Amino acid sequence: MWIAIASAVSVLYVFFQMPLPCGAWNRGEKTRCRNNSPGLLPGCHIEQHRWQTAKLMLRSGGWGELRAKIFASWKRSLPALVTAATIVSGVAAVAQLAVAVAVA
Repeated sequence: MWIAIASAVSVLYVFFQMPLPCGAWNRGEKTRCRNNSPGLLPGCHIEQHRWQTAKLMLRSGGWGELRAKIFASWKRSLPALVTAATIVSGVAAVAQLAVAVAVA
């Protein structure tokens, strides 16, 4: 149970608090924003960049652009890979807890 709780806290930290580069496309340029953002999902202080990642997740066909944004630099791809591993660890912990409860 503690592993599942720690996994959830870790995922929330990376999504909403970990300082990372924004990664949104700059207007009129072919470069990505390098301002700091609090986590993978919210953008930086620029209004157009806020929640651009979350909008990509909800928009049809936005997953390819989302993947390109997240894996644009190692500073954004490493936390994304850690988050994926943490989610897998949390799911395994919940499954193990469910099996232990069912057997007992």
